[in-house]
Parts: sequence; C-alpha cells; structure tokens
Amino acid sequence: MKQILKYILLWATSVSICLFLIGGVEKLIEKNYWLVACLWLAINLLLFFVCYNTLSYKDVYRGSGCRWFDQLLKA
Repeated sequence: MKQILKYILLWATSVSICLFLIGGVEKLIEKNYWLVACLWLAINLLLFFVCYNTLSYKDVYRGSGCRWFDQLLKA
C-alpha cells in the first residue's frame, strides 16, 4: 500500500508540473489570476520537494514505467 501511494505521489506531481509548464500558468496570468498562479507554483514546489525527499531512484524507476520499457526492449 505504501508503494502505491509513492507512485500516486510521483504521477500527481508529474502531471501537475507538466500542466503548469504547458500553459496553465500562462492562461491564469493572462486573466489576472496571479494569486492562483502563485499558489499553483507553491504547490508544485512542495510536491517536488516531497518527492525528492521521500522517493528513491528505484521508486522513480519503477513508478515511471522505465522498468517495464526496459523489460519490453530486452525481450
């Protein structure tokens, strides 16, 4: 169960940061929602540092799907 929560944390952080960078924050700033944009940035930073401090390289390797792709390419 603990491992599943780590994977959920990894994927939630990845999706949030990708949406932030793709243009979500840009649209918020264009509409003058500065507070929401700053809060989203703060949440992304918090999620990143939680991942950085709790996940090991092995957790990221397994949770991101790299292990599955490596096994697929070896076969």
